[in-house]
Amino acid sequence: GFVKDNFRDRRFLNTFTVARLKPGITAAQAEASLKTIANRLERDYPKDNGGRSVTVSALADAAVGINQHDQFVLAGALMMGVVGLILLIACVNLANLLLAKGARREREMSIRSAVGASRIRLIRQLLTESAVLSLSGGTAGLLLAFAGRRILWAFRPPFIENNDLDLSLDSHVLMFTFGLALLTGIIFGLVPAIKASKADIAESLNAGGRTGSATWSRGRLRSILVVSEVALALITLVGAGLFVRSMQ
Repeated sequence: GFVKDNFRDRRFLNTFTVARLKPGITAAQAEASLKTIANRLERDYPKDNGGRSVTVSALADAAVGINQHDQFVLAGALMMGVVGLILLIACVNLANLLLAKGARREREMSIRSAVGASRIRLIRQLLTESAVLSLSGGTAGLLLAFAGRRILWAFRPPFIENNDLDLSLDSHVLMFTFGLALLTGIIFGLVPAIKASKADIAESLNAGGRTGSATWSRGRLRSILVVSEVALALITLVGAGLFVRSMQ
């Protein structure tokens, strides 16, 4: 009733038009043609159509409401920023744990070096372990994403229909997750691997690895990682709180 009563009102903005482009016609060409009509209407009806124009957008962009599309994009970008900070915190934590693990394995690395293992081989072994660990985490993350997708869809606003948005995890998502997990495993496992491969063989074997482990536990790198992790966690908590406040 409300739409029907106001349909002939030129100031009424609750009407959306959906159209299919002709073959060979781009969205920019269609928008230019419609803007010509809008300019003519603005000239013929300056009181009602003054300052009014036309914008052509893809139907997928209009699923959440074309006037709110930019707000949803901004909210999604903020969420990705928070996710990126959490990933960085996890990577710093992983690097710190790998350093601690390397300290406990200093005697093992020394024995391997003593029996002929090269430094490159030791680094390759430790990087392989960190990469497997990261890929396992990426696989677990994908499994949670499959489950979280259904939970997220259950909380969608009522104006979004079942087929309005596609939240499927396609090959691009899988390849991005695989590449990101592999890259983070290599980057944040490289320093612990290099440090573990530089152990003093004679000192580690004579002291049973206790001296090296104690030195590692007091190392400047581990202190920097701990401080960085606390700082990133604080930034993430503040950012998440501001984001929730903005969404409210």
